Amino acid sequence: MTSKVFQLHIGFISFLLTSILSSVSCMQSRKGFFIDDIDPSTLQFSKTIKLATIDVPSDLACSQKCFANELCSYKSYDSNSGKCQLYKQISSDDVKHRRRIAMKVNAKDICDSKDCGSRCTCRSLLGTEEYACLCNIEGLPETSSNYVHQSCSQALSSNGNVSASYFIQPSLKFGAVSLTCERGMDGRGYAVFHHNTEAEVRVTGSNDACGGYQKQFGYNDNMEMMIFVINNSVSCQQHTKAVCLGVTFVGLGCSWLKGRSSKKLLYWGGGPQNGTGCSCGVTGTCADPTRKCNCDINNNYGSDWHTDEGLVTLNKDLPLTGIAIGDTGITNDEVVKYTIGPLKCII
Repeated sequence: MTSKVFQLHIGFISFLLTSILSSVSCMQSRKGFFIDDIDPSTLQFSKTIKLATIDVPSDLACSQKCFANELCSYKSYDSNSGKCQLYKQISSDDVKHRRRIAMKVNAKDICDSKDCGSRCTCRSLLGTEEYACLCNIEGLPETSSNYVHQSCSQALSSNGNVSASYFIQPSLKFGAVSLTCERGMDGRGYAVFHHNTEAEVRVTGSNDACGGYQKQFGYNDNMEMMIFVINNSVSCQQHTKAVCLGVTFVGLGCSWLKGRSSKKLLYWGGGPQNGTGCSCGVTGTCADPTRKCNCDINNNYGSDWHTDEGLVTLNKDLPLTGIAIGDTGITNDEVVKYTIGPLKCII
C-alpha cells in the first residue's frame, strides 16, 4: 500500500511539473516575439534546448522560421553555411517580460476589451483587415526596453517622444525588429534608417561624362530588414536635394538616383515616378519651362545657382542606394551639391 501511495505521489508531481513546463512553453509560443541574433553561450536560462538546424537563404528567413515555430525562443544564423539553428528556452523570469498573442480574429466586433480580457487590448494589424488581442504578460510597462510595440507612434507616445531604438512588431506573421523611432514634424512616428552620405556632398572637377561621378550609400541597418519594414509600412519616403551650377541633370539623363538593387531611377525626388524629371517639371515651375529640372539649365554665369528638391515615395524604389552625376568636369564652374536624407517609414 505504501509503495502504491508513493508511486501515486511521484506520478502527481511529475504531472504537475510537466503541466508547468507546458504552460510556460505555451505562453512563449504565443508571445509574438523572439530574441534575435543572440550568442547561445551568453544566455543564462534554466534550460536551453536546440530544436532544429535548417537550411535557409537569409537571416530574415531564419527569424521567420523561429517565429513560425511555436517552441522557438531565439535563433542563430550562419551566413557562410546558410544554417539556421532554432532554440527553445524555459525561464519564468524571461516569460514575464514578453508579450503574447491571445487570439487573432477577422472582425473587430469580437475583439474588444471584453473579449480580449483586462490585460489585453484589441488592435488592428497594420496593412491588413485583421485584428488581434495583444496581451502584456504580468503587466510589463510600455516604458520597458523589453516591451514590443505595434508601431513607432505607440513606442514614442509611451516613452515621452524620446527618439531611440524600440522593439516593433508591425506584422503578426513575423517577429519583432529593433527600429530607431523618431517623431516627425507632422506628428507621426517614423522608423528611420541612416546611411553614411547624409551630409551635403560637393561634386566638381570630376569625370565630365554623364554619370561620371558614382557614389554608393552604406546603411547602418541590414538591407533585408529594411525591405521587410518598407513592405509593412503605411508609407516611406527619402528626401533628395541638389543645388547646381552649369550642369545638365536628371531631366536630360546626365545624372540619376539609384534605387533598390541599384535600379536606375529616371526621376529626382518629387518628380514623376513613371517618367523623367524633377518636381518643377511636374508643377510647370522650372526656371526654364522647356526643361524638366531646374538644374538642367546648364548656364555658367558664376552665381546663377538652381535647386531641385523633393521626396522619393515609391516603396518599390526605396531605399535609395546610390547616385550618379555627370557634366561636372570644370572645377568651380560645373558644380552639383547634393544631399540625400535617411529613409523614413511610417510604421
